[in-house]
Amino acid sequence: MASGRITHVAKGGTNISPDRYFYVRKSLSWHEAQAYCRKHHTDLASVQSEEEYEVVKNKVPSEDLVAIGLHRDLSDNWSDGVQRKFRNWLPGHPSVPSGSCVTTLINLKNPGKWIENSCGENFPFICRKGE
Repeated sequence: MASGRITHVAKGGTNISPDRYFYVRKSLSWHEAQAYCRKHHTDLASVQSEEEYEVVKNKVPSEDLVAIGLHRDLSDNWSDGVQRKFRNWLPGHPSVPSGSCVTTLINLKNPGKWIENSCGENFPFICRKGE
């Protein structure tokens, strides 16, 4: 290992090292959070696998609801343009005509399950740094 850093790679080849994800406690709307992540990191976090979810989950204080980079109006893609293959919806979700922006529950009852919210609602969020 040339850099001396440990790299975690998911089955699909995605770098899921914990140092690529940043929890931001400040509550912003989904679009404001996306702009913040794009300015200071790369984008809102996308979650492509169960392994990646575990890394993201460990960055968030328990019992939080945080915005992630999934927007239901982006043709089933993450905000960074990656096609969504992994799904982790809470049973009964997504529901129509609820919100288009997605948050993930970091709690003991429904850990990591996704729910949709209004894009104007403010939540803490998770940013991801590029490769």
